[in-house]
Amino acid sequence: GVTKEIIPFNLDEVLNKEGLAETLLRTDDAVKIYSLADIEGAWWEKFVSITGHVKRPGRYELFEENMTLYDLVFMAGGFDDEEYHKQTYLERAELVRVMEDGVTKEIIPFNLEELLNKEGLAETLLRTDDAVKIYSLADIEGAPEKFVSISGHVKRPGRYELFEENMTLYDLVFMAGGFDDEVWKNQTFLGRADLLRHDEDRITRTIVPFNLGEILDHAESAQNLQLLDGDEIRVYSQRVFNAEKPISITGVVKNPGQYALKTGMNLKDLILEAGGLSESIYKYRIEVARVDPLQVNEFEYAETITFDMDESFTVSNIDFDGASNSLENTQSNNGFKLQPYDHISVRPDPYFSMQRIITVNGAVFYPGDYTILSPNETIASIVERAGGLRRNAYPEASLLVREGQNINLSIKKA
Repeated sequence: GVTKEIIPFNLDEVLNKEGLAETLLRTDDAVKIYSLADIEGAWWEKFVSITGHVKRPGRYELFEENMTLYDLVFMAGGFDDEEYHKQTYLERAELVRVMEDGVTKEIIPFNLEELLNKEGLAETLLRTDDAVKIYSLADIEGAPEKFVSISGHVKRPGRYELFEENMTLYDLVFMAGGFDDEVWKNQTFLGRADLLRHDEDRITRTIVPFNLGEILDHAESAQNLQLLDGDEIRVYSQRVFNAEKPISITGVVKNPGQYALKTGMNLKDLILEAGGLSESIYKYRIEVARVDPLQVNEFEYAETITFDMDESFTVSNIDFDGASNSLENTQSNNGFKLQPYDHISVRPDPYFSMQRIITVNGAVFYPGDYTILSPNETIASIVERAGGLRRNAYPEASLLVREGQNINLSIKKA
């Protein structure tokens, strides 16, 4: 047949040769024996867990039916470590227990200090899937660590732990580093750094300036204040107080614009940095507009110095217009000296240009290139310089073509 019949029996009776012990077996009969784990659940599948501020969090076997809440906390451990114990929130921990419906959970809070003294819920028996949560002081009351910070012109800016009660400004500056590097130190503004400290409301802050150079040289200085939690130091570079001084150049240079004034810089240096002159002109007119940053005059914006300069950067015909400078103050062996905030304009000499050439070809006696000698040069004078027209010339059909500075004169033949 196809259908099957299940015949349950008591294994204990069969082993004692009772009940169905003498039942005769047939072909294809199948006997199944169950373990306690199959019916009641395996003991190794019964677990409880503990998380949070314990040294060994995780899942633990519920290997004894009399395992208590104290046993689990003891096994997860750490509370015999005095420092660890101090960092523990003792007023409340929690036991989360699955209810009998197997779905909903119940939170059972308990006093951890009482439990560690084997009081309160210490002897509460654990059930499968019970979960315990232990809190640290940092979880509840905020981190006990104290921090200070440093920013700006230091090699290692950032947050540092305030790990000693007597940590000072010098200690933090030393840790952030760089001041044993003379080049770095020379780029630092030593006359002032700032300490930003929280007011009592822990919201607003007060700026406390101090002399950085003094505390670097004398750690015992009265300015070397002791640090408090949340303090921030700001260190400044020389650039904040001694910025680069700009100068600018316009006109017939390849890269007009603003440049930083270098020590001892002269006009030739600036023109070269600006890419050189953009036109092949022998002479230039230079105008320098100069301001005195220490003098304020609402009726005069700038003074001007005007002069000529040739292609070898030689200065001549210098003229001061309202400028207090003298030739000695502005001219050196290396050329015209620049000052902060100078604005230089470079203009080409309008009366100078390279030779202008006209090419004559066709029915003239001496065709070729001829230089235009003056603004009054005419076609007739050029033809005359070319030996005049040949007998077979046809002037009415001749052609003059001008492309920029290039001129081409073609004399047609008849």
